[in-house]
Amino acid sequence: MLEMKSMAFDPLNYTLKIGYVPLIDSAPLLVAEKEGLFEKHGVHVTLSEEVGWATVRDKLIHKELDMASTLLGLPYAMHNGVGCYQTSMSIPLIMNANGNTITLTKSVTKEMFSNPELLAATLNERAEPNGRKWTFATVNPYSSHLILLFQWLSKHLKNFISEIDIVFLPPQLFPDLLEKGMIDGFCAGEPWGTQAEANGSGWIVGDSISLNTNHPEKVLAVPKRTMDYHHDAVKSIGKALLEALELCDSEAYRDQLIQTLCASPAMQLSGAEIETCLTRQFKNQEGEMQFLHTFSGGETNTPTSEKEQWVLKGLKEAGLFRKKIIATGQIMNSEVLF
Repeated sequence: MLEMKSMAFDPLNYTLKIGYVPLIDSAPLLVAEKEGLFEKHGVHVTLSEEVGWATVRDKLIHKELDMASTLLGLPYAMHNGVGCYQTSMSIPLIMNANGNTITLTKSVTKEMFSNPELLAATLNERAEPNGRKWTFATVNPYSSHLILLFQWLSKHLKNFISEIDIVFLPPQLFPDLLEKGMIDGFCAGEPWGTQAEANGSGWIVGDSISLNTNHPEKVLAVPKRTMDYHHDAVKSIGKALLEALELCDSEAYRDQLIQTLCASPAMQLSGAEIETCLTRQFKNQEGEMQFLHTFSGGETNTPTSEKEQWVLKGLKEAGLFRKKIIATGQIMNSEVLF
């Protein structure tokens, strides 16, 4: 009679599937794969390019992905069962900071912000022919984009908030929609604000650097089940990504980074557009010029309770999570890597 030998489960030999949406922010995952950093740290990884954030969320919930690079608010919605099946989540690593701009129709000039009547008349002139309210677009409710957009609107159009609709659409549509008069402004990652400036439909009126320097942008979202069963592998992946993040911020590596991003057809950006994204600078609150995209340095990648409070406070002020008691200290977890 044959004796059946049981095979012990080895978490480090298990291939973990990591999802991402093809954006500039996905750079550290692509660099870690290209440079063999996952293998260097003894972990097996497959990257899975996804079409959008809803797909990433659903695949994380239904165990088709083991972890993913996501919008910073998405794990909070999942963890608390907001708009989806409740799935316990953890954030052991922040993937980058900053990266977004707010673009407004060229029909509105800077001088109009001190003349509410003229501002209202200008926006009405754009909106009324299309039978709509004043409309601003951004990418997803659970994002830094919504937080920054609402922060900017509350400062400059505070008396008109009730007149404004916020819609959620793919960002590559924004410059064209602005030119056609279907929206009045938007908040998105670059290069979409720059493209609107190039086609003459809009101008960049706000940015991550001036609004909230070094705010968290994308995060590594890990379901609790993955953290429990593959803790050592998650730690190894995090170490590989920390090395990749340093490369992404290195001027000496920039040409290679651009080539890596260009190699992804779904990126839909030219090398020149990617270079603009990586090198564009804005003034911070101290008046110093700073790169819009930040991948590493200081505590950029460290999950902290202060960052978690910023996320939750910003989303609540924008109208989300108001009916749920969501405490801090639930998801951001610095103990895995820091």
